[in-house]
Amino acid sequence: MLPNWDTLASHGIPCQRAANRSALEFREPEPGPALFHEDGTRKVEGDPTEGALYPFATKPEEQSRRLRERITDGRKTWKLSPTDLESYGRWDDYTRARDEMLKASDSKWAPWYVVRSDDKRRARLNLIQHLLDHIPYERKRANKVKLPDRRSQRDDSSSGYPFKFIPEHDWTHGR
Repeated sequence: MLPNWDTLASHGIPCQRAANRSALEFREPEPGPALFHEDGTRKVEGDPTEGALYPFATKPEEQSRRLRERITDGRKTWKLSPTDLESYGRWDDYTRARDEMLKASDSKWAPWYVVRSDDKRRARLNLIQHLLDHIPYERKRANKVKLPDRRSQRDDSSSGYPFKFIPEHDWTHGR
């Protein structure tokens, strides 16, 4: 089970959002009640909840490339926020806050596993594989699937209806 960030922060466990707020000086870090002992064991006995936390780690050069692309590519401008620009200038502060968060909250029952994310697709696939590797399950044997023959070989124009197709663009070189 993955944790609710706000719940973690309200119980004194530093979380991604809390680290971000701290690094960007939205609020001062506030200590709260600890939910686990120094050795990583839970203070709440009998709690069956276990989880894994996955922060993504991107190299500064890759982050710069992505932000420049958001600035110059009109299709990605919507992703750019004032917080992105502010946190970019405070890379070291953010990194320090993240590292403190990981150090303070990494535990045996809710460990942090850092995902190298310079390659987004590979990062997501690696995360999914890692998560699946840590969930006990019995693999199902896959049945072989065969695509059946089509009964009809007609195209869209054979119905006689004048379909209104949208124009197709060459997106290989931008717009």
